[in-house]
Amino acid sequence: MDRAMIANKRLADSDLIIEGCYLIWNMSLPLLKNSTRSHTYKPFQSASQALESIQANDNQLRVNFHLELAKYEIKQDFLSKAVQQLKKCLDIDYSITLKAVQVEITEDDDPANFQRPQDKIIKFLMKKLELKTNLYGGDPETIQDQIILDVENAKTTRNQKMRETLLDKALKALQEFEEPVYKLDPAKDLVEEEIVEEKKKFHLNNIKERK
Repeated sequence: MDRAMIANKRLADSDLIIEGCYLIWNMSLPLLKNSTRSHTYKPFQSASQALESIQANDNQLRVNFHLELAKYEIKQDFLSKAVQQLKKCLDIDYSITLKAVQVEITEDDDPANFQRPQDKIIKFLMKKLELKTNLYGGDPETIQDQIILDVENAKTTRNQKMRETLLDKALKALQEFEEPVYKLDPAKDLVEEEIVEEKKKFHLNNIKERK
């Protein structure tokens, strides 16, 4: 199918290109695990580039390709390439309408998380990559970021003692962590409705960070 995509591109038949990309995706599903992911890299590259070249409206498929390519780049430690793939995911509008969401949304939920369901993992991967590549930006800003960084460093270190030390540190930080409490900033001079809205955003952000 990868070789067939070269012929498809020459024909400039959009329907044929899209059908070929769906075939590549469906045939590759059993290979999307660490031991076999490398076999999907070249076909996924061809497919994602082909869809981009014709500006295909099959946005969910395009996001799927870029996300899986990013996972491969991370595994190979090509972090800057992985960031590029994840940014492409975020730039594509694959959102669905609220009516199409098939779960009940509560007041503790951000509707956007259900309209763009893969953004949660995409943004989390982006956060991990930013923390790992931020060599000169100082310490992480939040306790959660420090925990993520410690766990990621534990995954990559070959020193067993260092791995245990990092994981012990992360576990202790989790056990001692207390969620921040909302504090009104008088300088903002907010009216009651604005305070309620700011509290809600603060609460939702706490939930997001906890997850």
